[in-house]
Formats: sequence, C-alpha cells, structure tokens
Amino acid sequence: MKREQVAKKARRELQGLFLRWNRLLAGGTLILYLGRAGSGVPPVKETTRLWIDAAWRMHDGHSVLAACLDEPKRVLAALVEIKGLPVDSVILKGVPGDIVIHFRGGIVVESFGRDTEGEQWEVRRSDGYRLGLGEHWQFHEEFVKPD
Repeated sequence: MKREQVAKKARRELQGLFLRWNRLLAGGTLILYLGRAGSGVPPVKETTRLWIDAAWRMHDGHSVLAACLDEPKRVLAALVEIKGLPVDSVILKGVPGDIVIHFRGGIVVESFGRDTEGEQWEVRRSDGYRLGLGEHWQFHEEFVKPD
C-alpha cells in the first residue's frame, strides 16, 4: 500500500473526531480514544483508537510538552490540554511514514519510528478494522476479530 493511500485513509478515520480519553502504557505506548464530541469516558465500541507504539512527542510548535519516556505524571498533565479537542489534520511524514496528529489549538502529537520491529502506530476501530505502520516499516490494512 502506498503512503498517499494510507494518509488519505488515516485522515478519513481520524479527522474531525474528538479526543475523549487516553491511556499511557508501560514503555511509553500511547492510546488515544477518539470519538464524537461529548463528556465522560465513552464505551470502547464508540471510539476509534490510535495506538502509538513508536517513540512519540507532544508539542505546541514552540516547545515539547511531553514525550513517550517522560514521567507519567507529566504526560498525563499534558494530555489534559488536548482532551475534548478535535483532530484538525492528519499527515504522514518521513521515509517510514510517521503519523502526525494536529489538534485544534495548535497542539501536535507525532510519532517517530525508532526501530524496525513491531507496530509503529495503528488506527483501530471496534469493528476490527486496522490501518497502520507495522514491522519493517510496512503499511497494513486489515480486518481482524472485533474487540
């Protein structure tokens, strides 16, 4: 699959959705739960999740607000700044196809692949749809058993 096709599909899946909730896993993996505007934590089946397993950082164009290996307290405090905001744009950059998510207000979350092993990032819908950049910098799109 070509980068342009993946970028178009990622935009279609994420643009206009609001950050409803997030999880930070051990090792710095970030999961953003995106969905329609609302308050509270929505059921997983009502969200599209963006998993970022690669290194990532969050910035405002002037300074880094948080990064994958920062203390969880700092990361979670920074994520509060974008909770409830919509995704304004989604781009893929660099040779591998790192994902860059622009939230309203100018805050950006971007991945940057650090190795060729494992998933880099993946869009996951509850119906089993998956789109992402995986092992050895290969784009993939597939349906798996729904969550």
